[in-house]
Order: sequence, then structure tokens, then C-alpha cells
Amino acid sequence: MVKDPDLKPIHPGEILKSEFLEPLNMKGEELAKNIQVKKSVIRELLAEKRRMTVDLAYRLYFYFG
Repeated sequence: MVKDPDLKPIHPGEILKSEFLEPLNMKGEELAKNIQVKKSVIRELLAEKRRMTVDLAYRLYFYFG
């Protein structure tokens, strides 16, 4: 595998925002309520200040399918 030093890894929060929330016109607060996590968890994930956890990944998987 060739590694390009100019490419940065994409944060899960960026993917969540661009691939799921924006197309559905959904706010982070609504998602937090629907998957039963604190608003701050989603807010920090979307701001790329929180890492994805196994628990959060499962909740998102079951919510979005």
C-alpha cells in the first residue's frame, strides 16, 4: 500500500455529518435524542473533538442501518 503524506485520515464526525446528517437535513441534537446519548457526545464528535466509541458506533449502525 502506498501512503501519501499529504492525505489526512477522515474523522468519523466528518463522515457522519456529510454522509448522513446533511442529506437527511437532521440536526445533531435530533440524532442524540434518537440514539439516546447526550447532545454533547454528538456535538463533540461532529466538531472532531471526540473519538468514535464501540457503543456509539453500534448505536449509529442500528439507527442508520
